[in-house]
Amino acid sequence: MGLTVHYHGTLQDLDQIETLEDRLVDLSLELGGYIKIWRSRSEKKPKRMIRGAMIDLAPGLETVSLIVSPEGWLLPLHEMEASQNDKLDEPPWVFVKTQFGPVEAHVALVELLDAVKKEFIPDLEVVDEGGYWETRDPGRLRAGHEFLGRVIDTMAAAIDRHPVSPEAAEDPKILAARVERIAKLVHRTLHRPPEHPPARFKGDDDPSEDYVRSGTEAEWDAFYKEGQRRTERLMRSIDEKSAEGADSGEALDHAFRAESIGGVHGIKDDNEDELRERPGDKFMAEIEEDEADRHAPWRASLKDNGDDEEVDDPPRSRGSRREHPLVRRASALVLECMRLGKEKDLPQGWPMGLLTRGIMEMSGGIVQAVDDEDHDTPFGLRIVQYKRALRGAAFARGSLSAAREIGILSKRRCSTMQEKIASIEHDVQDDMRRIRREWKKP
Repeated sequence: MGLTVHYHGTLQDLDQIETLEDRLVDLSLELGGYIKIWRSRSEKKPKRMIRGAMIDLAPGLETVSLIVSPEGWLLPLHEMEASQNDKLDEPPWVFVKTQFGPVEAHVALVELLDAVKKEFIPDLEVVDEGGYWETRDPGRLRAGHEFLGRVIDTMAAAIDRHPVSPEAAEDPKILAARVERIAKLVHRTLHRPPEHPPARFKGDDDPSEDYVRSGTEAEWDAFYKEGQRRTERLMRSIDEKSAEGADSGEALDHAFRAESIGGVHGIKDDNEDELRERPGDKFMAEIEEDEADRHAPWRASLKDNGDDEEVDDPPRSRGSRREHPLVRRASALVLECMRLGKEKDLPQGWPMGLLTRGIMEMSGGIVQAVDDEDHDTPFGLRIVQYKRALRGAAFARGSLSAAREIGILSKRRCSTMQEKIASIEHDVQDDMRRIRREWKKP
C-alpha cells in the first residue's frame, strides 16, 4: 500500500549528463530541496562509472534518483553496485514513494520527469499510482493523498500527523493554481541553459555602504545559490578525478582549476622549467599539518591540571556563538540524531539519512546566522542562513513523520524530536523578523 511513482528509461547521449545535473541543481535551489551529484566506480571494473544526481525535492518524499549507468540506464539507488559490476541485463525500474510528502511534491516529481523526458530521455516510461502523470488532475491526486492519510492514521492508532502542507483543507481552485505554478517553475528551470551571471551587490562600488546592512535579501539569496552551484561543480570534479585514481591533492587541484580558483596552477608553461605549486596540494598539506599538530605529544603538557579541554578549543566567552541558546539547542539535537544513528536496530537509508542531513543543515544554518561577538555579520547573510536552517528543519520533520508511520521510530520519540524542532523553528522565525526590522532602519 502506498502512493508511488515508477519510471525507467535510457539517456542515449551520455555527454548530456553534466547539463542535466546543472539544471537539476538549479531546480533543487528553486524548490528549496537538496541535491547530491554522484560519481562512483567499481575497483574491479574501473571503466564503469556511475553518474548523475540524487534529489530530495520536499520533506517527506523519498530521494529521487536520476543516476545513470554506463549504458545510460536510469538506476534505483539499491542497484548502483550491481550496475558498477555489470550485473544488470536491462534497464531497471526506479520508484519514489510520495505518500508522506505534500501533494505539491508529487506534482513537482511528475513535472520533473516530464521535462526530463522532453529534454533528455525520450523513451522514459512513467507509471504514476496517483494518476497525475496521465491526467494532470490535482483533484484526483489530492483525493488519493487524503485516502492514504486516513488509512495511515487508522493503522497508526490515530497518531497526530505533522502536516508539511495544508492543501487538504484548501479550496480546489487554490490547489490547482499552486500546482500550475509549480509545474511552470519546474519546466522553466529545466528548459533554460544552466548559466547564470555572477551574483553582484549593487552597493559593491560605494565606499560609504554599510557592510552590515549591505545588499538586499534577493541579492543575498542569489549569492547563496551561486555558492551552492559552485560547491556542486567542485564536488563533481573532485569525485570524477578520485574515481579515476587521482590522489586528494590532484583531485582538488583539478577542481580548483576548473573553477578558476587561485589561478591556473599545476600546468607547465613553455617558459617554465618547473611546475608551479598546485593549490590542491597546498590545501591538503595544510590539512595534514593541522591534523598532525592537533595530536602532537607536546599538547598534553599545555593542558591545565584536571582539565580535559584541548588548548585549541578556546574558552567560551559570554556572547559567543557557541553560547547562543539557539546554537546550544540545535547542537543538542545533532547529538541526539547521532545517537539514533548508532542504534543497531535502526535500518540505514531513507528516511534516517535525510533526518540526519536536515538536522545538520538546521544546526549549520543557525551557527552561521546568530550574531558574533563583533556584531559585524551582514544582515543578509544571517537571513540566508536562517532560511537554510528552516529548510533543514522542514526536511527533518518530514523524515520523522515518515519514520514514525512506517514503524522505524516510536510515536513518543518522534513527537519529542518534532516538538524540539518546532520550538527552534519558532525562535528562528522570531529572530528573522527582528533582523529584518533592524535591517530596514536608517
